[in-house]
Parts: sequence; structure tokens; C-alpha cells
Amino acid sequence: MRGFTIIELLVVLAIFLVIVAIFMPLAISFYQMEILNRTEGQLVWLLREARDSAINQKNNSYFGVKITDDNFILFRGINFDNRVSADDQTVAYSNSIKISGDNEIVFTPSTGFITNEAIIKLSSAGVVREININKIGIINY
Repeated sequence: MRGFTIIELLVVLAIFLVIVAIFMPLAISFYQMEILNRTEGQLVWLLREARDSAINQKNNSYFGVKITDDNFILFRGINFDNRVSADDQTVAYSNSIKISGDNEIVFTPSTGFITNEAIIKLSSAGVVREININKIGIINY
């Protein structure tokens, strides 16, 4: 007789399912970390872009970043409510990322300073990342 018995097929299937059960949580964790890393990178890039625009006196304006429930918004203006909305640059981020702390950071023209030190915390799957911005606008993460 040629071929496989039903027992042999069930054993192979059971081994496959055990391997999947072991590695699936690792794959999900890796994916969540990649989303967290990408989100942190996007936010840091926008903060640097806002600071650089303010220092270089682009349009002789203040520049800032507003963090909403699902977007980062790079804006031009003394604050988000009084911005030039036509200049907004919006970047969406995953709703699996939870963000707390300061949600609006504004850099002053010429110096790139901010009024108060800012702390932004990003978290996903029990991992917390922190972005600190000191009064002279230096971004540490």
C-alpha cells in the first residue's frame, strides 16, 4: 500500500498546530513592536520638522505638532486653534498605540524653544516609549 494513514496525517497536523501556537504570539509581539517603532519615528520626525521650520523662520512663524486620537498634525501658528490650516501636514497612526502626556508642542521662531518641557508617552502591548522635549527644544527619545 502506498500513501499516508489518517493517523500519520493527524500527527503531522498536530505538530504543525503546536508550532503555530508557539510562534504566533511571538509574531504578534514583533508586529506590535514594529508599529510602535514606526509611530515613534513618525512623531519624532514631525517634531524635528516643526522645530527646524521655526528655527529657520519659515514664513516667520511658530510651528508645532498636535497629537489627536488618530493623527499627528504638523501646523503653522502660535497654537493649534489659531493655525494656518492650509499648511497642515497630517500623519495617521495605528489605534493600537496609546499616547499620553502633552498633546500640543509649539516651537518659537528663530530659537526653536518651547514654553514648558514636554513629555509624550507611547505605549503598546505593555511597552512604553517616552519622548522628552526640553525648554530649548531638544528632542530626546
